[in-house]
Amino acid sequence: MQNKKISSELVQCLEESHQETLRRTDWFYEILLKLRYEVKPSLGKNLRDAGEVLKFFHGEHSQHMSCEENIIFPFLIVHVPKLESVIQVLRADHDDFKNKFKIF
Repeated sequence: MQNKKISSELVQCLEESHQETLRRTDWFYEILLKLRYEVKPSLGKNLRDAGEVLKFFHGEHSQHMSCEENIIFPFLIVHVPKLESVIQVLRADHDDFKNKFKIF
């Protein structure tokens, strides 16, 4: 019973983390639009906001991806082999994100 509780808590934690990433991604998109179209008086605030989002992606989000890649994915491959192809897709998504973040 306790394993089921731990699994449920892990899934909930991962879902919340991904929701935060999506929220920050949407916010970053809005900031970039503002930087493109708003007037000069908003420039400082928009640049600070952009810096805050980039700091999140470089810090917390990077740690989250490392945890998935180094702990969760290997665990799932060993204990739920059917998910190996799904894990490979997720790893490819992580690599794609990292490459795009480096370019940006």
